[in-house]
Amino acid sequence: LDSFLHLHAVIPADALPPANHELADACLDSPHRAFDAPGAGPNGTDALNIHYLHVRDWSDGVVDSPLNVVNVSIPTALDPSASTDRNMHVLHAYGAANESFSLYESELPADGSAKYASSSSYQELKAQRKAYLYDSLRAIFGPDIEQRVAHEWVGTPLTQRRFVNRFRGAYAAGRDVTRVNMFDASKAPGADTSLQNLFACGDCVSPGVGVPAAVASGIAAANRVSGVGKHLSLLNELSEMGYSV
Repeated sequence: LDSFLHLHAVIPADALPPANHELADACLDSPHRAFDAPGAGPNGTDALNIHYLHVRDWSDGVVDSPLNVVNVSIPTALDPSASTDRNMHVLHAYGAANESFSLYESELPADGSAKYASSSSYQELKAQRKAYLYDSLRAIFGPDIEQRVAHEWVGTPLTQRRFVNRFRGAYAAGRDVTRVNMFDASKAPGADTSLQNLFACGDCVSPGVGVPAAVASGIAAANRVSGVGKHLSLLNELSEMGYSV
């Protein structure tokens, strides 16, 4: 199971096409409208979208090939308050599960410490790998996008290993958790485990990787403890007490 390569960037709002906030507001009520939005790309359209996906080579295995597919997310295109400075956009570009940990293993000291973080060889490797992400950004936003970036942070598989405590910087179980229960193979995929009254949630539980999926697994685990009817009853009680639910 491969890891991720991340680029987090802060870009002045006037260095990107204008966001269509009227459409963004409509998308909050009708999410499917996001797919009707014009994009900011080489075709000359001028409205900034929240998400982009760039495929470097359609003949090259697409998703599984190293950094062949790059995802781009600009949350401030939908909600300007996602940035503490309304004059700045925040951008996240990443290769999802298509960056090999093996590229970075030689940087790890024998004592398992984080001394690699300041080494020149690691910094050079980061620069080499982030260039692939900028290639995709250039294809979407134009050749000078890197010069428009005010601040950037690069996260490698070693970053995931160190700060998120993920084995080889990877996420999830390396299995299709929609088909296999990693905590008890005799049970259907979901929150149940082999221990009574112990329920699991997270990216190793169906429906799998990603914040929405992990949240859904948490909801499923909560429903195993207390049914939907009980949840609705509690929400009604909170509403009657004056809370917004």
